[in-house]
Amino acid sequence: MNPLNSKEILVQKRLSARVIPVAAEKVISHVAPADTEQFLYVAEGSLAAEVEGLTTVVHQSNAFALTAGRETSLRSAQSTPCRVLLVSVPHSVEVSPEVLTVMSSRS
Repeated sequence: MNPLNSKEILVQKRLSARVIPVAAEKVISHVAPADTEQFLYVAEGSLAAEVEGLTTVVHQSNAFALTAGRETSLRSAQSTPCRVLLVSVPHSVEVSPEVLTVMSSRS
């Protein structure tokens, strides 16, 4: 089952990235696992991310860190869909500049 309707685009050294299409009229709920650092990178459009009643608008080419164990509601901040990368890194993995370079060259 794929509750985020996402497509995995990168798995390297246990780091993974998934593309999430966020429709303008639909709200997606996500809870980051406790054993993983996760952040959202907005590849296209603008994203509204709501955590505990506080909404943050994240524009294209910007990122938003997710808090483990807290529910985050995601929706497009505009009347058009947006595309978001959900990047996951287990706590046991050290992220180096080389890994991030590989990620950016594939997007």
